[in-house]
Amino acid sequence: MLIKKYPVLLFKDEGCEWGLTVYDLPINLMYPTVQECLDEVQGAIEEFMVDESELAEPSDIETAAMSELGQEAKIVTIVEVDTSFFHDPSKPKTLSAKQSEWEMIDKAAKAMGKTRSAFLVDSARKAIEDMTARLDGGKRLDGSWNLGESASGNEVQDSK
Repeated sequence: MLIKKYPVLLFKDEGCEWGLTVYDLPINLMYPTVQECLDEVQGAIEEFMVDESELAEPSDIETAAMSELGQEAKIVTIVEVDTSFFHDPSKPKTLSAKQSEWEMIDKAAKAMGKTRSAFLVDSARKAIEDMTARLDGGKRLDGSWNLGESASGNEVQDSK
């Protein structure tokens, strides 16, 4: 894993959601809680980097905190970002679904403040995590999956 520590600035006005800015990147998020903002930084950076050729190096937290924007922030903190995705770039794929399913997906993605692609990838990741959590052994330490027999004794097939 290639971890970089990016400073983030969190803002809150009375009656509004929390806003988060990644100091070194043009990324702004809004969620009801600080934790939700922090949890979404990784995905937001991955989505932003789809069309970028170089990932900016993070500034130190003092630089971010002392900036004009940092002085206005309620919270200045660091978020660890796994940048290994940058060496495993996104690849466009075509999906087919009924019109009503696309509408449902787009509505859910919009409600979560995500693009359709980010929503579908996040949903697939969560489904895979749920599946592996139900399997005997689940995810191995090396990152591979135990796709043998499930805890219920039903055989699980790898779809590759």
